Amino acid sequence: MFRTIEEQRRLITSAQSLTRKAKRRASSEDDRSAHATFWQQSRFDPSSGSTQQPDAVDYSKPAAAYDVEQW
Repeated sequence: MFRTIEEQRRLITSAQSLTRKAKRRASSEDDRSAHATFWQQSRFDPSSGSTQQPDAVDYSKPAAAYDVEQW
C-alpha cells in the first residue's frame, strides 16, 4: 500500500515537472514570435508608399477635454 502511494507521488511530481517544462517552452516560443512580428511590422520602410499624413493641429485653440476629464 505504501509503495503504491509513493509511486503515485512520483508520477504526479514527474507529470508536474513535464507540464512546467512544456509551458515554459511554449511561452518562450510565443514570446519570440511576438517580438519578431512586432519588429517586422514596426520597421520603417520608405518604399511602402504610405502617404497618410496626420491631421494638422491648430494650437491657437484650447484642447477639447474628454468626458472623464471634466470636473
